Amino acid sequence: MSNICDYIQWRGDLTFEESPLNAIDSVIFCQLSYLEFRNFLPSDFSHGTSIRDAAFLYVQNTRTTPFGALPSPDTEKLLRLAGESKRFGSVLMKGYVSKLDEEIEEQFAALTYDLLNGAFRGTDDTLLGWKEDFLMSYKEIVPAQKDGVTYLEWVADKVRGKLYVGGHSKGGNLAMYASCFADKSIYKRILKIYNFDGPGFENRVFKKEELKKLPEKLEMYVPHSSIVGLLMNIDTTYSIIESDGSGIGQHDPFNWHLMGIDFILLDKLGEDSQFIKKTVDNWLKRVDLDKREQFVTGLFEIFETAQIKTLSELSTKWLSNSQLIIKAMSSMEPELKEACLQVIKLFFETAKDHIPSIKDLLPTEFGLFKKRNRSLN
Repeated sequence: MSNICDYIQWRGDLTFEESPLNAIDSVIFCQLSYLEFRNFLPSDFSHGTSIRDAAFLYVQNTRTTPFGALPSPDTEKLLRLAGESKRFGSVLMKGYVSKLDEEIEEQFAALTYDLLNGAFRGTDDTLLGWKEDFLMSYKEIVPAQKDGVTYLEWVADKVRGKLYVGGHSKGGNLAMYASCFADKSIYKRILKIYNFDGPGFENRVFKKEELKKLPEKLEMYVPHSSIVGLLMNIDTTYSIIESDGSGIGQHDPFNWHLMGIDFILLDKLGEDSQFIKKTVDNWLKRVDLDKREQFVTGLFEIFETAQIKTLSELSTKWLSNSQLIIKAMSSMEPELKEACLQVIKLFFETAKDHIPSIKDLLPTEFGLFKKRNRSLN
């Protein structure tokens, strides 16, 4: 089945003047924002670097692969194909920002294309980025959302004309938040907001007046077995994309099916996705903000105890630090402990699906950890 790489090979000979920007173009721009361009992409708007030149510079300057469990290593191939194409090759990239701040618990990155399409990076392989996603379950605003507003206002001040704003995963949440909470004059300039399987909002944010205008310009897409995109509150309809990949692999845009210039859409979500959404929604309804904070704090204290900073390190550091982890979990309430274990299992499955070297570690490694401490069951 065709995916976004096939789209470039099929559609790459047409400029955006000949065929206007669509949702598939936008998700390609969003996916490219996951690449680390820090050393060779302009961090302001004084000039731009074409995707063609960025592809060349990326190969020349990247000595080791930056990929772990997320994002897909196919993103490098996507950059090469985009750079070689007539459609994407001459598009200028500018205003690149990337930061990872452990002190304020923030992972944020964004860039602007000369189509005036601002793309926000989603959650990457770092557990710090995932922690910020979890913080959204009980915090009214997280640092990346603040920076999203600042970034969009900066872009709007530096460029003229209409704007497209988009993001994948957490980037989709940032695209929505920034578009609605930036200066009111900017919203009028936005033609479309793209959210590709990005989560919604904590209830206090969801009820704010600023978000009521969101459905007017939002296009939201989720895979048929979505997990991330159905978390928390969002008042809009979404398109369901036919996709493959297991578990959270559904979250990967390279697994989304398309035909021509359109995603292949389905009428309803998969049963597993509906079950997960119902389970999470019920949990959020009966657990107050303090309990959510305890859960997030406890979960990431476990990772900190094991000195795990990325999903990719789960396999290499988990067992070697198992006694410390067991000690960290021993004082948890049973319900909190079980919730943490379920999330850890999901992270293990993500790593298993995306990193061949640990393909066979689950459920063996996770089961062995539980066996060592039967009190966790």
